[in-house]
Amino acid sequence: MTEQDLLNKFIRDLKSIIQLMELNNSGIKSISAQDVDDHVELIIRSEMGDEILVSSDECEITLCYGQSHWHINSYSDPLDIDSMKITCLNNVMDVINSRIITYSAWNQSSCLGGSSINYEIDIYKKAQEVFPKADMIKVQSFNSEIKTIKFAAQQGDAPESASPPR
Repeated sequence: MTEQDLLNKFIRDLKSIIQLMELNNSGIKSISAQDVDDHVELIIRSEMGDEILVSSDECEITLCYGQSHWHINSYSDPLDIDSMKITCLNNVMDVINSRIITYSAWNQSSCLGGSSINYEIDIYKKAQEVFPKADMIKVQSFNSEIKTIKFAAQQGDAPESASPPR
């Protein structure tokens, strides 16, 4: 099997793994996998309507959620497929369990950018460091409504609502 075939098989298997885990309290509504050209895409939908997309396109795994996406690749030749699988499974579970959340930074009606972030990091402070012109952030965690946090008038004064959504 080629590396692409191995990653495609893993994405199909990931669907079964998640279904077998019976994530009863996770808010998963549906999981579907489909072949797209030479890769596979897995879509995990929450009861609230948000989606996690996991793709095996171009011999890497791309995980898309909320306002962010990231790539999982071993950057070695040959690829360390097992390491990529473990990282992917951990990342998907972290998103489902809201240990990875996403945010977008805004200045009035203009989106300045966004990122995925570990829930333990002070998202308010991090957003202000990366996007100093932002006046608010929109935070999303799996199966939760998007939470808007407006920055205090004085830079550096975190609002009461700056804790991540649960």
